[in-house]
Order: sequence, then structure tokens, then C-alpha cells
Amino acid sequence: MAQFSLATGLRQSNVSYLRWDQVDLERGFAWIHPDQSKSGKAINVPLNNDALSVLQEVQGDDVHYCFVYQGKPVERTSTKAWHAALKRAGIENFRWHDLRPYMGKLACSINAAQAYKSCRSLAVGHRMRWYCGTLTLRVII
Repeated sequence: MAQFSLATGLRQSNVSYLRWDQVDLERGFAWIHPDQSKSGKAINVPLNNDALSVLQEVQGDDVHYCFVYQGKPVERTSTKAWHAALKRAGIENFRWHDLRPYMGKLACSINAAQAYKSCRSLAVGHRMRWYCGTLTLRVII
């Protein structure tokens, strides 16, 4: 799930409750319905190779949800397992939500302004006007 969140920039709740009927592996897209997004607007999520790879790996684990544990959607990620994984990786003071801005920085570093405008703001569901301002772009890169 963390790898998928990092690859897409989606919120933990959107990843936790992502259903297979919201994913098109062939076209490489997923979508979040308006009632599932914080902004109340639908989010079209382009799936890069990392995201597709994660989905292909979990395909068949459940009929309805993409990410499950013991047959149910993973509701919480700040669990003992998450903290143990962070400790093993030598990471301190890190929250699941921290994966979202990192995805944007990663997209920027790949193809600076163009990737930032098209991938970052759309993938994480933010308005372009706010996220793609010159000052913001300079600060994040």
C-alpha cells in the first residue's frame, strides 16, 4: 500500500478503500469518486509502472477491494506493523500522509515544470492554480 500511495499520491483512505471496479489496468488509470475525495470532486489517477506493478501483485487477493488484510480493507495504517517497518528502515517521525508531497517532489524531479503541472496537481487532486504557482514550484524543487 505504501508503494502504491507513493506512486499515485493518493490519500491513505482512498488507497484503503480502492475497489477493483475503480481500476482499469489496461488503460493504466484509476478513479476516485466524488463522495470518496476530500474535495468532493472526482479524481482521475494515472497509474505509472510502479502503481500498476503493485496492483498486479495484489490482484486476486479480494474480489472487491484492491488492498485487504484478513479479507477486509486496510482501515488504519498507523499500526504496530507500520511503526515496525519504519524502525527497520531507520525512518523516524514519518506519517503515511508524508508520502503525498514526496510523490509530487519525485514527479517534479523527473521532468520539472511539465511533470509538476500535469502529474503532481492532478494525481493528488489539488487545483493547478494553487500548486503550480512559480513560488511554490521554486520552493518544492
